[in-house]
Amino acid sequence: MPSNPLPFEPRVLTKSERRRGDLYVFNSPKLGRRVELIECVRMAVALRFEFNPLTLAYVERPRTLDVQGDPVELDFWTREPRGRERFWLVVAIDDTLSPRSPRREYRRARALMEAAQLAQLSLEFCYEEDLQKDAASLGTWYRLLPYAQTALTLPNREALRTQVMAQFDTLTRASFDQIESALRGFHAADVRAITVDLVCTGQLALVDSAHLTRFSVLERRSAHGQA
Repeated sequence: MPSNPLPFEPRVLTKSERRRGDLYVFNSPKLGRRVELIECVRMAVALRFEFNPLTLAYVERPRTLDVQGDPVELDFWTREPRGRERFWLVVAIDDTLSPRSPRREYRRARALMEAAQLAQLSLEFCYEEDLQKDAASLGTWYRLLPYAQTALTLPNREALRTQVMAQFDTLTRASFDQIESALRGFHAADVRAITVDLVCTGQLALVDSAHLTRFSVLERRSAHGQA
């Protein structure tokens, strides 16, 4: 959960938006609040931010940007450990010129970047095609989200965090199964939840996030990787 007040708040969805069939709602462990999103592509981006330890906080629908007299709503704002702040606009494949080419471009990229420059904000484009390519890892984050949510409710959370991290004092890598077997004094589901929580906060990393099983291997993240 962000320790400092954030400079933006999410725009509240309208009643008509809430009635749509592509509304996604989840409780964010990172933000400590409920997140509501329209379309699965934005849910995918939120999962990326949720499980990326280099994203300290994010806000959905943070503001609009005036683009040649046309207000464009930006999809996300993020803050990183060294204070960098960025805005993100999700770009659908249909709005991408030459989507399969290394020279692909958002149809309105030039106008958006000029408007962002005038507003003195850093703008990034998040392409739907990239999210499709990363579908396996995104599926992993979706499956792990309930564990991360559960971790926040455990009364013995800090003690378990210490116990899980202690496994990596002697091991370079360990699987979920190994960690849970080593900590048989705790409920296996609680150990799994805390292990996932440590992935979210950056102390641990999945070696292969595209393939999730009980034998998936984790390793301690380097200090550089957490910077």
